[in-house]
Amino acid sequence: MEEQMESREADGSQVEVTESELSALMAKIAELRQGEEARAAEVATLRAELTAARQEQEGELSALRARLVDAQQERLDTHRRALLAEHAGQVVDELVMGSTVEELEASVERARAAYARVAESARRELGATVVPVGASPRVELNPEELSPIAKIAVALNRNR
Repeated sequence: MEEQMESREADGSQVEVTESELSALMAKIAELRQGEEARAAEVATLRAELTAARQEQEGELSALRARLVDAQQERLDTHRRALLAEHAGQVVDELVMGSTVEELEASVERARAAYARVAESARRELGATVVPVGASPRVELNPEELSPIAKIAVALNRNR
């Protein structure tokens, strides 16, 4: 015969529970706790997998960002070379620079203006230089500074 047990509730009422019902309830509690522990272990495993996947994706993202920066720099270098080839002899090469295509395009105008200023200054300076008419004055060569072959050439040219 099963022994009946009594329990008092918080409100003061009594509930009768048999020993087999109590054992069944205890077994259910143990089963729920095991399920809870299994779920906690599964959550921990999933969190670890999520963390690993996130780190892997961040690594891939960093690599892609680096590739993007390299590609953008290569694009700028190629565009700069194309601009220099297109405007060869019309710009100061060192002034064609920038970190975007738009900056490179704008720097071409500045480089062209600088080249024009330098060319105009050189033309003015060259125009102001007086060149004497006729042959240039003769310069006597010091025979001691000449090689033997140069000495022979100078002697042969004097006799002409």
